Amino acid sequence: MGDLFDTRRGVRVRAIRTASIAACVALLASCAVIERSSVPTGGGEPSGASSEPSLNLDGHWLAFTSGAANLAPNDGNHTTDVFVRDQQTHTIQLVSRTPGGAAGNAASDKASISDDGTRIAFRSSATDLAGGGNAVPAIYVRDLTAGTTTRVSVATDGTAANGASDTPKISGNGRYVVFASDANNLVPGDGNGRTDVFLRDLQTNTTELVSQ
Repeated sequence: MGDLFDTRRGVRVRAIRTASIAACVALLASCAVIERSSVPTGGGEPSGASSEPSLNLDGHWLAFTSGAANLAPNDGNHTTDVFVRDQQTHTIQLVSRTPGGAAGNAASDKASISDDGTRIAFRSSATDLAGGGNAVPAIYVRDLTAGTTTRVSVATDGTAANGASDTPKISGNGRYVVFASDANNLVPGDGNGRTDVFLRDLQTNTTELVSQ
């Protein structure tokens, strides 16, 4: 009788285990959806490679760099640009754009998106994205809600950086942008002749040296 009970218990345990595994597999299958995001809004194949994805906190917005010219309208600069995709509606917007809506006149890349997806920091060599541009790579922030682009690699008085800026990272709340720069005119007394790290406060419009 004991042997029979043990046998039945073993069968029962194996059945429960099998059912649990099947349930887990079904759950994973329902969640593990892989979707390609760097495709034109209307469908079809992108005309160039994409890279450097930056996803917001809830996964609604995806910013990325692409050399494709057919992801969004008015992209005729034949170089890399920054885009943002609405992962729910599957629509793509050009981020590195001029006030008139066209792609910038030089390459843009290295997007960093805020937690709520409304602000995107990026690097660009374009001189026509915002006022005060010069020929060195600079850091910008695109505000998707306001529809504005602001140059952030500037001194507190608004003077544009006199050296190349790189690797922007925006804070979760979208208020701060940290970036590296070769410029020596962003803060007083920067005479070390090396690349430094700076913090731009988009609320107070001030720039401070971090790497000190």
